[in-house]
Amino acid sequence: MSAYRASRTVCISIPECQSFSYRITNSNGDATATLAIQPQQIEGLTGEVGLRSEFETGVVGHQLNISAARALNENYRGGFSRIVLPSFPTNIYNPVFLADSAVDTSGFPLASGRPLFADLLLTSVAITDTLSFAQDRFQLTVGGRYQDIRSRAFSTVVGPTLGDLTYEYDDARFSPAVAAVVRLTDNFSVYGNYVEALTEGPTAPATASNASEVFAPVVNEQKEVGVKYDFGSFALTASLFEITQASGFTDPATNLFSVGGRQVNRGIELTAFGELFDGVRLLGGITFLDAELDKTAGGAFDGNDVPGVARTAINLYGEYDMPWLVSGLTMTGRMIHTGSTWYDQANTQKVDDWTRFDVGLRYEFTGPHDKPVELKANIENVFDESYWASSARGFLAAGAPRTFTVAASFEF
Repeated sequence: MSAYRASRTVCISIPECQSFSYRITNSNGDATATLAIQPQQIEGLTGEVGLRSEFETGVVGHQLNISAARALNENYRGGFSRIVLPSFPTNIYNPVFLADSAVDTSGFPLASGRPLFADLLLTSVAITDTLSFAQDRFQLTVGGRYQDIRSRAFSTVVGPTLGDLTYEYDDARFSPAVAAVVRLTDNFSVYGNYVEALTEGPTAPATASNASEVFAPVVNEQKEVGVKYDFGSFALTASLFEITQASGFTDPATNLFSVGGRQVNRGIELTAFGELFDGVRLLGGITFLDAELDKTAGGAFDGNDVPGVARTAINLYGEYDMPWLVSGLTMTGRMIHTGSTWYDQANTQKVDDWTRFDVGLRYEFTGPHDKPVELKANIENVFDESYWASSARGFLAAGAPRTFTVAASFEF
């Protein structure tokens, strides 16, 4: 069999992280583990202004929206000498751990802080107008967004090249959007939309041989048609969609991450949401997806399934209020099912499907000074299922074991 690659990240103290990449060589779980240290810090600044207006021109109603936004994300990473970190034999079912002194950490990080590794500047101006006809029975939204993406990367290795620009890309385009809704009855509607978007290109993962390589922005397209029936407190929807996007993958043989060709995702999505009965709420759906590779190098994998994309996905979340027990107490539950996926572009290695169940309790009450307080307790992966949460980009990511969480939120 070909070798699998798996990875996991262990955060010792935020944002210091150790990353382990496993190359699994057989079905018994024997593997070679490679260690990486990735101290990083991410800072983001965003700003947005907008204008909304409603008016009429004859029998046509208008809802005009104009907005401008800018976001700057800076990633500070590295700041240590280029050193070779150890690889060692292990087994994913019976792991071997390194001794504390196995890695010489004297060369990193910089005492003065982490240097700038990459920054991303996003600028956009959007305008849409929703036109309403026949007492809002028919609505048409037209518009689009002008987007500018500037992406840069810098050397973070201590030495004469520290801070040098290693990559820069600046691209801009206008992305159109159009959507329509026809309300055939008070409860039944049909809709459709077409949207384009310019998005930042992917970055090669730390475990790839071209780690941290930044790729150019890509254009994604979405087409969708659907129907919706509204029962009042509960609604059902069904839609057909097609999403086209660039395809990125780490080749297990060469360990090289690249963006080549595209993936075309066609599917059917059924959703339900709202209050079924008094105190019983449901949110969920099922998606049937056919994701195929297209325009691959030499057409070698054209028509194959996209690695890491399941043909079937089910997500169900429910809430049940229990005022008869304690006022403000709600029981929650969730079921997630992901079908089997292919690991490689040649579709020769398959990853099993998995199902996870979560349960929880939420308690809401009024605290001091009449401020709302919310307490949550959850158990994720109740049955401690072992599964691969992701098999995309040529890597396997292990799902978390049974996990207990508590949280509190309050206003003051």
